Amino acid sequence: MPKKYHKIKEFKRINWKIIDQYVGKSVFIHGDTGTGKTSYMCAFIYKLLEKNPREKIKFLPYSNFIIEIGDTFGTGNTFSFIQEVANFQGWLCIDDLGAERLTDWTRQITYSIINTREQQELPLLITSNYSLEELSEYIDHRIASRIMGICEILEIKGEDVRLEL
Repeated sequence: MPKKYHKIKEFKRINWKIIDQYVGKSVFIHGDTGTGKTSYMCAFIYKLLEKNPREKIKFLPYSNFIIEIGDTFGTGNTFSFIQEVANFQGWLCIDDLGAERLTDWTRQITYSIINTREQQELPLLITSNYSLEELSEYIDHRIASRIMGICEILEIKGEDVRLEL
């Protein structure tokens, strides 16, 4: 979890009743830029760890992950690197899905990860600026469908908090 969110309990804009309602479930969090989606994801992580300090969690800024995969080209490890993430035996937290440069290659990677998580019934937290309908159009209907099948949907509304500061 990014350092900025280590004091998530102090964030005023988090509705902890919502966190309590969804904690322990796979959740797709979407909303406009700056509405606090990553803060909500980190609040879920905080609650998960509060309940079980040994909970396994992998926080994945998705754009950075796509770039990191590119660094594995030529090593023969690209597929195993993607599968290692997809099969992670804990909470996979994908932050900012849809912010990456969309290519057929990134679409396939995304499908592979989401499909594996669905088939293996592994927990997932996802944030995106896009709704599932928009992801369906922008990325792939199969990906959006699988997310809908495994995740509760949480829309965060509001103004861009960063602009308020």
